[in-house]
Amino acid sequence: EAGACLAEFFLLHPNYVRDRNVVELGAGVGFTGLIVAGVSGAKSVHMTDYTEACMENLAYNVMENGGRVVDRRECVDFEGVTVGRLEWGEYSNKQNGDDDVNDAVVDVSGHAIGHPWANSIKALSNADVLIAGDVVYLVEAIPDLVATVCKFLSNHNHSHGHNSVHHHHSDNDNGDINRNERVAIFATTYRNKKTFNLFENELEKRSIVCVYHSIESLPNIFPCYFNQPRTDVRVCTMRMKKMPMMCR
Repeated sequence: EAGACLAEFFLLHPNYVRDRNVVELGAGVGFTGLIVAGVSGAKSVHMTDYTEACMENLAYNVMENGGRVVDRRECVDFEGVTVGRLEWGEYSNKQNGDDDVNDAVVDVSGHAIGHPWANSIKALSNADVLIAGDVVYLVEAIPDLVATVCKFLSNHNHSHGHNSVHHHHSDNDNGDINRNERVAIFATTYRNKKTFNLFENELEKRSIVCVYHSIESLPNIFPCYFNQPRTDVRVCTMRMKKMPMMCR
């Protein structure tokens, strides 16, 4: 449900990702990332997950559908779609500059380049936008998830300069977009109040501002709402309120 809703969000609000480098957490089958690459105009999309079976399925889907993405993106600025393994705790514990040599690129033509999976740590260091659909459900994984978001948002090595930003509820394409800052955009299916409270409390502890966006105006394109209704999905943008003391 959340992945479909996030794809619909980027179809209506492409300026969040257009001409920007995007990394997706918990990409699953790769549906949302392929939409962001092929339709919403991202400069590059690096999709990550963790288990071997999921990674193989994700890489297969990118190889099968990558040609269609290239056909839609007839421009020299498009840098492609890649797939890589990423464990949230692994990334949040790494020091800036560390290389993840256990990864390799699978490009849109299906060719494997280098190591078994793409360099997800490097992709995160170069990214402008972090996206994820339906990753807030395991209580034990939330601290590592939020630490990952915190490290991504607070990485000044990437920054082009931080201008002042107005944080507010926004239903338009430009209301809270600052092209000079990093942003994380998640869609989550509300299942358990305790789990959501933990997620929001962890964000607050790390000075991450979370703004929820209305989904009422989103086009209902993908019939993927089988287990829970679309109204249970929440889309939010996250930014740093101030530099945290630490992200762990």
